[in-house]
Amino acid sequence: MAPIIKNSKRYWIFSSNEKKYRLKDYLIHLLKEGREPILDWHQVIVNNFKVGDIVFIYCSSPYHRVSYMFEVLKTFISPQDRDMSDSDYWVGLGDNHYKRYCRLKLISSLPESNNSLSRLELKSRGFTSSLQGQLQLKPGDLLNYVLDIFNHPILPDFNSVDDLSDSGYFEGALKTIQVNTYERDREARADCIKYKGLKCAVCGMDFKSTYGDIGEGFIHVHHLVPMNTIGAEYRINPQTDLVPVCPNCHAMLHYGMGGEARSIEKLKEIFELHKNK
Repeated sequence: MAPIIKNSKRYWIFSSNEKKYRLKDYLIHLLKEGREPILDWHQVIVNNFKVGDIVFIYCSSPYHRVSYMFEVLKTFISPQDRDMSDSDYWVGLGDNHYKRYCRLKLISSLPESNNSLSRLELKSRGFTSSLQGQLQLKPGDLLNYVLDIFNHPILPDFNSVDDLSDSGYFEGALKTIQVNTYERDREARADCIKYKGLKCAVCGMDFKSTYGDIGEGFIHVHHLVPMNTIGAEYRINPQTDLVPVCPNCHAMLHYGMGGEARSIEKLKEIFELHKNK
């Protein structure tokens, strides 16, 4: 079933060249420092970006494939206000000559072994662009295909960036705890666990009971209200807005929903129906 695409949201493909800008290394750097995977990207002024739009990053040389999915958090950032912490990851002259920038947050990434969105695959599905610059991806079969690839049922919540080497996923890439853009979400997560415990709200799994000491404290936390439906100053209530779920159930909440999510009650109903089969 194809994902449901909201008319109010636009989808874009930006190109990135690792030989000029070490995007992957910068994202890993952010995560090692315990920071959100957020970066400021130059914005072509003629493009009508808006908060909540989705940006797919096509990595050209040496990868030649779409690797990342970001959400637009802010647009028309001036050069004076942009985050310059990525300056060491530019090769050569760097990215200092643009008039406007947009702020992006990583929400998903594909393993390096996944070539489902390679240049050749995209072109075989009718994408005729040179895959350079910033292009809008119109609603249709190609966009549905790209969204389906990023709807792969893995929602990581890694405790260590060591997991990046094999998985290709980034810590926090698909976390659904959402707070003010400029705040960390760890306190909200901790409060959610304090109020609701570490058992999955859908299947009841407890990682410590299942895996012993290595599972102590591990759980995903699911946000019940999508970020693109709330205001920038929205403050979450861990008791009503967040819920602990295991990675499998977290994946099934989102899988095949085109960026939306099933309700906890609906997934629990499905789980109960099938668990003894």
